[in-house]
Formats: sequence, C-alpha cells, structure tokens
Amino acid sequence: MKYAAFAGALLVGVPLMALVTSNSEKARRALFALLVFSTVLGDMASINFISTEGYRGPDRGFEVTLTDLMALGLALGIILRPEGRIRWAPYNTAWLAVGLVLACVSTVIAPVPLFGVFTLFKLLRMYVLYWCTVNFLATEGSIDPLRWGWVAVGVLTTTLGRSAATSAVPACARPSSCSRPRPRSPTRCWAWSSAPTTT
Repeated sequence: MKYAAFAGALLVGVPLMALVTSNSEKARRALFALLVFSTVLGDMASINFISTEGYRGPDRGFEVTLTDLMALGLALGIILRPEGRIRWAPYNTAWLAVGLVLACVSTVIAPVPLFGVFTLFKLLRMYVLYWCTVNFLATEGSIDPLRWGWVAVGVLTTTLGRSAATSAVPACARPSSCSRPRPRSPTRCWAWSSAPTTT
C-alpha cells in the first residue's frame, strides 16, 4: 500500500505541484511553508526502499520523505515559472560537489559499498532541498512562508508535548481527580512530634 501511495505521489503529485507552482506565486509560498512544516513529521511521512534494519549505521536504505517530494515539485515549479532568474549553482555548490566526490571514493573502497550508496542517495536528496530553498528565498523576495512553516512546527510540537506530559501524569496526581487534600501520615506526624530536641 505504501509503495502505491509513493508511486502516486511521485507520478501525479510532483508534476501537479510543479504545474501549479510554476503559474502561481501564492501556490509557491504555500507549498514552501508546507515543505518547512513537513520536516517535523519524520518517519510518519517517509518510505524506505531496500531497508537493512540489521545495519546500525546512519542510513539503512533508500529513504524518501514527503519533504523530498515537495522539494522536487517546488524545484520543478521554480524552473518552469515564466519570470525570475534561477541560481543553477547556489553558493557553496563547489564545496558540496567536492564532498560528494570524496564520499563516492569512500563508497568504492568500503567493505560493503551498498551502505555507502545509501548515504550518497541521502546527500543527493539534501542537495535538492538545499537548491530549492536557496532559489525560493533568493527569488521570491519574502521569508514569510519560512516563518509560517516554523510557526506550524511550533504549534504541532507544543501540542504533542502537552498531550504527552498530561498522559504521563498519574491520575491521582491530577488536580481534577483529587477533590480534597490527602491526610498526612500518622506515623510521620508521631515521628515528628516525638523527635528529641537539643538545646
């Protein structure tokens, strides 16, 4: 089921996002705000191909997230839009390319190259996200969508944190479940009153 959902998002969702955002500034801003918000979803909105759960390294498969699909759709929309210039090689692209080459060399000489390919795939995903973010912020002239995404992330994490804290408190410790204060332990009261005093 999840593979069918991914195929539909890739074959239908990405082209649709590209088409809409290429013709609408408001759509680009809304999609970028959703992209920022999607980063907090983590494993809830991701799919992992060729998963190797027994491997304890940083990358255990070819993982694709909702953020990656949104970044790809928005990047295509930025390229296809009729107006605005594009930074094909954003700042630090050369250094990132050098790092990618070194990572490729390390993968070739690795004992299990497949594990290194997992990381190479993640580096490519990161660059697509970086390229999309730089071009959006450099050409749209507003960081409001970035703020909207941050606010949405803050609202979600605060809500989840408060609900988790409430569920972790025992029922007897909640003010609503205690109609009257607990009586003090008689043993503790006797031990306190009978304790010797020094002068």
